[in-house]
Amino acid sequence: MEGERTPSGREMTGSASEAREAAGVAPYRLLCINLERSTDRREAMSARADALGLTVEFIPATLGAALDLETGPPGYQRRRRALTWTGPLTAAEHGCLASHRAALKAFLAGPETCAVVLEDDARPLPEFDATVKRLMALGEAAAAVRLLTYLRDDPGRAAHEWPDGQGLVLRRKWTLGGAATFYTRAGAAALLARTEAYFEAWDNLLGRPWIAGAPILELRRSIAELADVESTIEPGRAEARRGRATGAARLRPEKRERTWWRMATGAHRKLTGSGALRRHRRQLKAAVLRADLD
Repeated sequence: MEGERTPSGREMTGSASEAREAAGVAPYRLLCINLERSTDRREAMSARADALGLTVEFIPATLGAALDLETGPPGYQRRRRALTWTGPLTAAEHGCLASHRAALKAFLAGPETCAVVLEDDARPLPEFDATVKRLMALGEAAAAVRLLTYLRDDPGRAAHEWPDGQGLVLRRKWTLGGAATFYTRAGAAALLARTEAYFEAWDNLLGRPWIAGAPILELRRSIAELADVESTIEPGRAEARRGRATGAARLRPEKRERTWWRMATGAHRKLTGSGALRRHRRQLKAAVLRADLD
């Protein structure tokens, strides 16, 4: 994945991570996106983090309703969206993408080599910290990993396994969701670069490798769970999709959508097929060997 020129986890010294561990703090940053008005979610996340011995930092979420959707937020590819979908992105989807970009920028502004970005309805599970440290040991071979398993009916194909049965998988199906994601510096920089211009929602982006720039791995077993609260992104999505197509979207929409999905499916298979799986396995195996030698 191409990205901005920032030091990778292997190039940076371990001083920042070591200092955090010496102070009894996790050697990675745990960032949580939260609307300032959602104090109940902030308190719930803080309580869960305290119970697990984690330190969480809150990133103020961007309120989509406050964005200018008439002209479109900077970078929004309105015409490309019209050519590939029958409805525009909702205000909440714009706000979600801007919030995740802000979290990644906050991570890259510090010295840490890795970070986890959570939405405020994702709650870490007891094995959270130990598993994130396992991912850190893999370096840039695990540049971006989703920590919540969404497709329970699709076991995926193993890219890397640990003795206890936990592992990293590559999905053949398209998956949605970005409520809990692990990033290295290179992974974060690459996604920031890829979303300077955008036409997809953030959670869709993470499941579409031809847009994200590379397939994003996923844990076999989730180390976070979604709280039973209303999504701040989902309301309004279905209504927006039912809107009448305008502009380029009126040009034979059935043919347009068939062509788009055929192209997308081909690109998806290319980036998640056997060749991609073998490449991931080689990279992860090399990362484990480097970690053992260190």
